[in-house]
Amino acid sequence: MLGRLQTQPRRPVGEILEEYYGGFGRAKDAVRKYFQHWEAVSDAMTDASIAEAVASHGNPNPTFGFLVYAHTIFTPGVMSKGRALLAKAQVAAKGDPIAEERVAFLERGLRRAECASCLSRLQRESERFHLSGRGEETRLLPAKRRHKRPGQRIVGVLV
Repeated sequence: MLGRLQTQPRRPVGEILEEYYGGFGRAKDAVRKYFQHWEAVSDAMTDASIAEAVASHGNPNPTFGFLVYAHTIFTPGVMSKGRALLAKAQVAAKGDPIAEERVAFLERGLRRAECASCLSRLQRESERFHLSGRGEETRLLPAKRRHKRPGQRIVGVLV
């Protein structure tokens, strides 16, 4: 997208998007719907909603930034809908090796986004429960404790 916009700044964005989606072969329409979902999620984010998320979760740590409140935007329902739309693209791409690999690339990105949202939620839960490893309500994985360096804060994994 960016490359096309830089080299062809007068070309309509819609044409560039159609060219991009066309690279997914038979999965073109499913991929378009997948990206329309994320566009709607992005469009729903306003300065006010971001400020509210930051206020309710504290000022983002510069190390983690967006991860502090990502789970408030990329909720399980939002992620699940994205996953379902991508599954349709995977089915549509079957039999076209290039389209299959391109949809697989999108799937890897979605998986990383799901992990980021989950980590954001776990971070928030660990702050709420003050993970100490002593309570029945939370137990840290033993491996997590073993690999903790002196002075390092354990973000925590709920099991």
